[in-house]
Amino acid sequence: MDVRHHRRLPGRPPGGSLARPGDRIEALVLALLLAAGLATVGLGAWAGNATADALSAGPRAGEYAATATATEASYPVIGPGSDAVAPMRRVPVAWPTPDGATGHGTVLLHRDVAAGEPVPVVVDTTGRPRTGHEPGGRTPVTLTVAVPSVLAGWLLLALLWLATESVVARRRASAWEAEWERIEPLWSGRSR
Repeated sequence: MDVRHHRRLPGRPPGGSLARPGDRIEALVLALLLAAGLATVGLGAWAGNATADALSAGPRAGEYAATATATEASYPVIGPGSDAVAPMRRVPVAWPTPDGATGHGTVLLHRDVAAGEPVPVVVDTTGRPRTGHEPGGRTPVTLTVAVPSVLAGWLLLALLWLATESVVARRRASAWEAEWERIEPLWSGRSR
């Protein structure tokens, strides 16, 4: 007996004379889902970077950028926890407004700031400051968006794979049942 048709090399789609069309479809779907899983990583990184760019973008319509001065030293708002979250620090700042007055407010930073140190801010139309582009401030935002995006994509692909497997398994069971109905009388020695 030639057993070459019964052995399958790892990583190779089922083929040969014993492969059914369902096996080939299953292998094709698996290859497409694996490619989509790799593409999900790139899309997640892109989404994280796009979100970080949008949040750290310069002034929008009606807003203006300013270099504020820290009026006091920064103090922790959220400290590093057991999950190693980057600590957030609240910084009271003052900045010159376009009309020559002085604006006051607070911003959140990922670093310590001493009193008198310059802090880039963007002031919105209501006069509230937000942090301007801070070096190193993009990474937490990028990861916060990218990791859940990738995990959600992989979960969706896994569900698609399970649905494909379920359909293929039902078709195989149906084909095996029909084949057994045909073979059973011959196998058992009784005819129907």
